[in-house]
Amino acid sequence: MEFNKRYNRTEFVDFLQHKFLPEDFLVETTSIDIKRETKYICAITKLGSSETLDLVVYEVRHNSTQDARVGLSKAAFRFLADEWESRALVLFVPENNDANYRFSLITIDLNETEEGRLQRIYSNPRRYSYYLGEGIAYYTPNKYLNNLGRVTSEKDLTERFSVEVLTKAFYQELSDWYAWAVKIIRFPNKLDDKNDDDKYNAEAAIRLVTRLIFVWFLKQKQLIPEEFFDEGYIRENLIEDFNPNTKVDLFYKSYESKYYKAILQNLFFAMLNSPITKEGDSELSERHFRSGRGDYDNNKLMRYETMFKNPQLFIDLANRTVPFLNGGLFDCLDDKDN
Repeated sequence: MEFNKRYNRTEFVDFLQHKFLPEDFLVETTSIDIKRETKYICAITKLGSSETLDLVVYEVRHNSTQDARVGLSKAAFRFLADEWESRALVLFVPENNDANYRFSLITIDLNETEEGRLQRIYSNPRRYSYYLGEGIAYYTPNKYLNNLGRVTSEKDLTERFSVEVLTKAFYQELSDWYAWAVKIIRFPNKLDDKNDDDKYNAEAAIRLVTRLIFVWFLKQKQLIPEEFFDEGYIRENLIEDFNPNTKVDLFYKSYESKYYKAILQNLFFAMLNSPITKEGDSELSERHFRSGRGDYDNNKLMRYETMFKNPQLFIDLANRTVPFLNGGLFDCLDDKDN
């Protein structure tokens, strides 16, 4: 299932039946009457059920113009209670737009209080949910909904949607990557001392990771152009001879660092560290490439102009959205004396 594409009921039901839910999942496309007025919900369709998971799957069409997770979930809880259901997978799809949708696990559990009364416990609508469709980050839903195969139990189903489990897994993978990368990457320091590289590798790798994570959040807020993370676009439009997966022999990728030098260094130290020139302003912005030896020691100017197919396109892409962040996170820490 390709979760970065617009919603298609037939494809999604096929995914549920043959890839995700247990083999006893029974497809049943039935329109459900809405028994009470709701603020958002326009139509509800039952897509099927699994007896082993005590689970029902619904498609809910809604008219919310925003991603109203809490409001939609509350309406879904009321609907589940009316249907005497306690666990459901719900596809929240906008009424007139299939481009993006939400796939949520919602549950209602009964708990006996100290006074002997039964109390309903509702799942957190912000916690067990995936936002899917065009433009979404594909890695996490692909890993937990596609790659792990069919759901084997109620616990397995909950963990596939749990923010806590996904967050723990993310940081474990990040830790594993760091342990591997710190042995491979090189950040030169004293040019005449090869042992010096290893001394600073850990510190430099952590600095790189924190900057990348921060930039990724900026990208999710649409403050960093998507093109800067699109390998195909970079190859076709930005960097000359960009082939990051080229093998230097039968086993290892190339050690060239064009992406780090041309894209990341210029993004970190020149763009995020410099104001955007206002349109019509005659004063030259710091957001330009170094032009001569007089610019040599100015770390806020961009470097590696010869690597670009169209240097001005790179600047124009950045100036549309990339903000000026004068917070020190992206200060250049070069040793000037050496």
